[in-house]
Amino acid sequence: MTAARLGCDVLAHAKTRHGRHRMDELVALRSLFARANRPGHHPAARLVLALAAVHAARVARIATLMLDDADIGNGRPTIAGRVRPVGDPTLKLLLAAC
Repeated sequence: MTAARLGCDVLAHAKTRHGRHRMDELVALRSLFARANRPGHHPAARLVLALAAVHAARVARIATLMLDDADIGNGRPTIAGRVRPVGDPTLKLLLAAC
Protein backbone atom coordinates (compact mmCIF):
# COMPACT_ATOMS: atom_id res chain seq x y z
CA MET A 1 0.00 0.00 0.00
CA THR A 2 1.40 3.36 -0.97
CA ALA A 3 1.34 6.37 1.32
CA ALA A 4 -1.15 8.10 -0.99
CA ARG A 5 -3.46 5.09 -0.94
CA LEU A 6 -3.18 4.89 2.84
CA GLY A 7 -4.09 8.57 3.10
CA CYS A 8 -7.16 8.01 0.92
CA ASP A 9 -8.20 5.02 3.03
CA VAL A 10 -7.82 7.02 6.23
CA LEU A 11 -9.90 9.89 4.85
CA ALA A 12 -12.57 7.51 3.53
CA HIS A 13 -12.84 5.87 6.95
CA ALA A 14 -12.92 9.24 8.72
CA LYS A 15 -15.95 10.24 6.65
CA THR A 16 -17.90 7.33 8.16
CA ARG A 17 -17.27 8.54 11.71
CA HIS A 18 -18.87 11.49 13.44
CA GLY A 19 -18.30 13.72 16.43
CA ARG A 20 -15.98 12.64 19.20
CA HIS A 21 -15.25 9.20 17.69
CA ARG A 22 -13.96 10.80 14.50
CA MET A 23 -11.80 13.28 16.38
CA ASP A 24 -10.36 10.59 18.68
CA GLU A 25 -9.43 8.34 15.77
CA LEU A 26 -7.85 11.15 13.76
CA VAL A 27 -5.81 12.31 16.76
CA ALA A 28 -4.62 8.74 17.39
CA LEU A 29 -3.64 8.27 13.75
CA ARG A 30 -1.83 11.61 13.65
CA SER A 31 0.10 10.60 16.75
CA LEU A 32 1.05 7.20 15.31
CA PHE A 33 2.21 8.64 12.01
CA ALA A 34 4.14 11.45 13.68
CA ARG A 35 5.90 8.95 15.92
CA ALA A 36 6.71 6.65 13.00
CA ASN A 37 8.24 9.53 11.05
CA ARG A 38 10.54 10.78 13.81
CA PRO A 39 14.18 10.52 12.85
CA GLY A 40 16.38 8.20 14.85
CA HIS A 41 13.82 5.49 15.53
CA HIS A 42 15.08 1.96 15.15
CA PRO A 43 13.61 0.27 12.04
CA ALA A 44 12.04 -2.43 14.22
CA ALA A 45 10.12 0.20 16.20
CA ARG A 46 8.83 1.72 12.98
CA LEU A 47 7.81 -1.75 11.77
CA VAL A 48 5.85 -2.39 14.98
CA LEU A 49 3.97 0.88 14.50
CA ALA A 50 3.19 0.03 10.88
CA LEU A 51 1.95 -3.47 11.72
CA ALA A 52 -0.25 -2.14 14.51
CA ALA A 53 -1.59 0.97 12.77
CA VAL A 54 -1.86 -0.14 9.16
CA HIS A 55 -2.36 -3.89 9.43
CA ALA A 56 -4.29 -4.02 12.72
CA ALA A 57 -1.89 -6.55 14.23
CA ARG A 58 -2.19 -6.85 18.00
CA VAL A 59 0.82 -6.01 20.13
CA ALA A 60 0.93 -9.47 21.71
CA ARG A 61 1.06 -11.05 18.23
CA ILE A 62 3.73 -8.62 17.03
CA ALA A 63 5.82 -9.43 20.09
CA THR A 64 5.90 -13.13 19.16
CA LEU A 65 7.02 -12.59 15.55
CA MET A 66 10.12 -14.47 14.52
CA LEU A 67 12.38 -13.91 11.52
CA ASP A 68 10.97 -17.11 9.99
CA ASP A 69 7.53 -15.44 9.95
CA ALA A 70 8.72 -12.83 7.46
CA ASP A 71 8.30 -14.09 3.91
CA ILE A 72 10.22 -11.16 2.50
CA GLY A 73 10.41 -12.53 -1.03
CA ASN A 74 6.64 -12.57 -1.36
CA GLY A 75 5.97 -9.58 0.92
CA ARG A 76 3.68 -11.68 3.12
CA PRO A 77 4.57 -12.03 6.79
CA THR A 78 2.67 -14.50 8.93
CA ILE A 79 1.07 -12.91 11.99
CA ALA A 80 -0.87 -15.09 14.43
CA GLY A 81 -0.90 -17.93 11.93
CA ARG A 82 -2.40 -15.80 9.16
CA VAL A 83 -0.51 -14.75 6.06
CA ARG A 84 -0.89 -11.00 5.57
CA PRO A 85 0.02 -9.20 2.37
CA VAL A 86 1.80 -5.93 3.07
CA GLY A 87 2.34 -2.87 0.92
CA ASP A 88 5.60 -1.37 -0.21
CA PRO A 89 6.13 0.95 2.81
CA THR A 90 5.68 -1.89 5.32
CA LEU A 91 7.84 -4.21 3.23
CA LYS A 92 10.65 -1.62 3.25
CA LEU A 93 10.36 -1.40 7.05
CA LEU A 94 10.42 -5.19 7.29
CA LEU A 95 13.59 -5.34 5.19
CA ALA A 96 15.24 -2.62 7.28
CA ALA A 97 14.33 -4.37 10.54
CA CYS A 98 15.75 -7.73 9.43
